[in-house]
Amino acid sequence: MKDIYIVDYGVGNLFSVERAFDYCGATRIYTGVDFARLEYASALVIPGVGAFGDGMQGLQQAGLIDPIRKFASTGKPVLGICLGMQMLLSVGVEHGRHEGIGLIPGEVVPIPAERADGKVRRIPSIGWRELDCRCSGVNVPTWLHPTHGKSVYLVHSYRALPENPDHVIATYNYEGQEIVAAIGVANVHGMQFHPEKSGGLGLDILKGFVESI
Repeated sequence: MKDIYIVDYGVGNLFSVERAFDYCGATRIYTGVDFARLEYASALVIPGVGAFGDGMQGLQQAGLIDPIRKFASTGKPVLGICLGMQMLLSVGVEHGRHEGIGLIPGEVVPIPAERADGKVRRIPSIGWRELDCRCSGVNVPTWLHPTHGKSVYLVHSYRALPENPDHVIATYNYEGQEIVAAIGVANVHGMQFHPEKSGGLGLDILKGFVESI
């Protein structure tokens, strides 16, 4: 069974993510804060848009932080999308310092406002960017391999900085700055980009994720 639990914590594009997974072959999709269903899910997805602190507050108020950590400890797949990816890290500094879920050591910091040539960089980074996927290593899932050299849709002002460079599995270049686009370690992965908004390529990624569980 391809049962996927999509975390609903009041922040994000839940409906579009749910529809995308339905299209990509998920057998059943659960949303909300029903922890009994989470226990029997095959995979956990954390979507989200907005500020790091607001997202973590939403998870805390819903009582989801410890259940997410417990689910990850089972070895079942965990996937974070956009803000959901950022919250997988230890700390975010958007509008203050906030503790993250902490499944991947690292922090989330602003995209540098100044380019190497001294000119102002446009923030946020919005639009289609070509990915440089590191298609080798134990942390790189096969369902991300098709992204190398292809473009996906992103919109964000803060960037992930994992402590371990081996946890970076894809990047993109934004006005001369390398930005982390995907991270992962063991069964936990995250994408800064929106696969549900990235056309056929994004749906292929989600289909590959569903088929892998």
